Amino acid sequence: MDYRVSTAGRLGELLRRGKGEPESAPAMEVWARLLGATDRSELHRKFARVLKLPDTVAKQVGLLSGIDHELFLPWYKNVSVAFRDARLEVEWMHFCRGYTGEDIQALGFCAHEMEKQFPETVLDPGELERLGAEIGDLIEELQACGLPGYVNDELLHHLKNAKSAIADYEIWGVESIKGAVRDLFGATVTDAPVFREAQKSGTWWKRFQEVALSLFLMMGVAADTIQIGSAIIPLLPSSASSEPCPEEVPHRENDRPRLDGDSSLDPTQIA
Repeated sequence: MDYRVSTAGRLGELLRRGKGEPESAPAMEVWARLLGATDRSELHRKFARVLKLPDTVAKQVGLLSGIDHELFLPWYKNVSVAFRDARLEVEWMHFCRGYTGEDIQALGFCAHEMEKQFPETVLDPGELERLGAEIGDLIEELQACGLPGYVNDELLHHLKNAKSAIADYEIWGVESIKGAVRDLFGATVTDAPVFREAQKSGTWWKRFQEVALSLFLMMGVAADTIQIGSAIIPLLPSSASSEPCPEEVPHRENDRPRLDGDSSLDPTQIA
């Protein structure tokens, strides 16, 4: 069973790895290793988020059909208390002694059932690392584009969110990245002023489109355009310079993108 296909599997893997850490080690150092945090700021962000993981898994167990939900939650009491009481400024034993091997095993049963009923897409780690690095480059180069302040801030905010979602994949999986991609497209394509101004950045906008398209395809959508109302917006950089912004395309009754057998694609519905 691949632990990455469910939130329960990822929680169980986190706890399993935690049991292998020295009990006398500083909790801050252990959490940094487990969460892949490279600095204190990133650690605090990831730590605050991971504390919600047991409740997230419990809610997902409640969505499983054809099971006795209580039989799938014996782990919850110990694990939820361990996370509730987790601190960074103590020894690791204060966390890892709060749950048992039986709790990890029970999470394995949850993960198995989740994998059967609603498995998540497993993404390629190498591709994620590449895209994360490219988004980092876009963030660094954005300031030099000379875009209006509100456009710069909007792009920066959503690019940082996408980069964080990629960095959090090992814990939160593909759903977190899907949310960031939806927000990124919502901010940069459906917002006509941002769309229009961002195109003026030239090479930066073309690179942004390439990265955005890669993220889009990774989510399982095979398309090189998306439809915003009556407008058909290209994602491929080759046609970016000639495409009007969403509000400038006149409405025609039968305007539709030709994508995969003439199927319409809503950017808010990324499968």
